[in-house]
Amino acid sequence: MRIHTEDASLAALLTEFQGDPDLRWPSETNAVDDLKFVLLASQAVLASSPADAQEGCGECVLDASATESGCTIGVTRADGIKCERCWAYCSTVGSASHPNVCPRCSNAYTIWQSSAPKT
Repeated sequence: MRIHTEDASLAALLTEFQGDPDLRWPSETNAVDDLKFVLLASQAVLASSPADAQEGCGECVLDASATESGCTIGVTRADGIKCERCWAYCSTVGSASHPNVCPRCSNAYTIWQSSAPKT
């Protein structure tokens, strides 16, 4: 999903929700407030222009004039591999300890395994 708005206050809010792309897990946050989770999408990108928001989206574009928010929204297939736990597509699926999940889910597995009762 690619989003562009001319509204400065809305752009600031969306930027706040964009999250830190360099965030490493585990961290102080579980990233539930990241824009992609707020929008229930695998990936969300803030575009620099309406044309950038529409790039590669074909007919899957909602023009700013057709929305109450004034955002231009383009939808494309997400990059990456589908995480087996959360089903989000992510280019960083796979780690040594949990090869079929994204970093966020890998962190959840690690925490769960460390808190499970020892038998």
